[in-house]
Amino acid sequence: ECMLADERGLLSKVTITVESSTCCKHIIFPSRVFCLSDSLILAPALLKFYESLLAMNGTTLSGYWRSLVDYAKESTRSTDDLISLSSLSREWNLYILKMEIPPEKFGCQECGRYPPVLVFDGIQMGIRSSIANESSVPNGKYTFPVTPLPYLGKLPERRSMLSFLDGGGDRPNINWPIPIMDLLNEAIDTEGKVKTQYKPLLKMLFANSPLPLIHQAGTRGRRREIIDRLTSGKLNWKDEELEFQRQFPVIYGGIRPLIVNDQYPETIRKSLKFMMEQSDLLLREYPHIEDRYGPPEESKLECFPLWPLERGLTSYTKDQQGDQLECAEKVIGENRKLSPGLMLVMCPHRRPYGFRVLKTPESVKDVFQIMLTRLGANMPQTIVYDNSCRLAVYCLAREASRFGSVRFLVDRFHSHNHKSCSHSLRLRSYESDPLMACINSQSCEQTNSLLRHLGNSLPFMSLARYIKTIQLSLSRN
Repeated sequence: ECMLADERGLLSKVTITVESSTCCKHIIFPSRVFCLSDSLILAPALLKFYESLLAMNGTTLSGYWRSLVDYAKESTRSTDDLISLSSLSREWNLYILKMEIPPEKFGCQECGRYPPVLVFDGIQMGIRSSIANESSVPNGKYTFPVTPLPYLGKLPERRSMLSFLDGGGDRPNINWPIPIMDLLNEAIDTEGKVKTQYKPLLKMLFANSPLPLIHQAGTRGRRREIIDRLTSGKLNWKDEELEFQRQFPVIYGGIRPLIVNDQYPETIRKSLKFMMEQSDLLLREYPHIEDRYGPPEESKLECFPLWPLERGLTSYTKDQQGDQLECAEKVIGENRKLSPGLMLVMCPHRRPYGFRVLKTPESVKDVFQIMLTRLGANMPQTIVYDNSCRLAVYCLAREASRFGSVRFLVDRFHSHNHKSCSHSLRLRSYESDPLMACINSQSCEQTNSLLRHLGNSLPFMSLARYIKTIQLSLSRN
């Protein structure tokens, strides 16, 4: 004899048949039940119903149990006939840890296994359990050098030029590369003032971003084909102006005032060609040797059902080029009693692809490592992240050949916080392109708001239960 808890948690005595073998026990009962001990079996609906309440509403287990108590009282049953909270908690912990969530619950049918656009964002929903000793994806034994990024001059020089373009003083006495110097000589009149029609182009060139991020043309694909046609003088402006505007809205805004009779000045062509040549010195480097990365060993801190590990991590020398980047600082809150939270990966249709449990406060390093170890040759065309200007610099300085054709964009909401990086890094700049205009750059933020209802439950869970609960919620929302 044992106790059966029905779908309302009410207990009744039943008889079961137990057959034992050398490795396990077999329970024979007329209906399907969850049998986690010899003394108590549960109707599946009791735990299935709480599974839905937890995923959709964030209902705590104690709250669910109190609703069972209320039902028992309304049914004129004694609470002694109800499963205890401790028994329900024990059975639920065993149930959720053994739960298998199908991989097809993740991913998007429209975007496929490797979406062309990925949205990243950190979520501050940590746990009290210590995860410091949990192993991450392993590192290799080699240290790769960090490649200097091609900027147009040094930071103080760019600042002085931008100040001059805004009417601050005389033209700085700086020896720029010949194509840039020729453009400046053409843009400045006899009184030493910048001609109005040249200001948008010059401000674009002297933005505080590496040259590859000013144009974001990559090394292959339609975007690169169009910019190459422009720099080689083969672009038919009359027929291809609209597409050029969609693909390169910032460059278009810089050169459009200078177009006369569908012709652009030779100095523009040479300046953009110089920018592309300097970018290619970085972007066309050979990738690092594969066997020098760490082994592809999965970590308990990551969950990406559709993206198995392709390689481990490696180490890099310190990135000195980061000193030239001066843009929006991301303010990250900290709770000393909880872990930092999650890095969530979504497509624009708000379908999850996975997450990483953060051991340290959110940084661009987390996004870089996820893409490097799991996406391999399947990099997205576009990455949307609230700190994309720093992410792009971080990625290109370490793995330029792998990230060279990825377009990095700051989401619409956070773009106002970015003051000095190129406007080519801001999703708001691409509204003239219908495909870019319909990108939901807040998909992670929206999912974050849906997960907030778990805030009362997550901090007190073990790591294994925490991950399973996040998986369950993402698969249902």
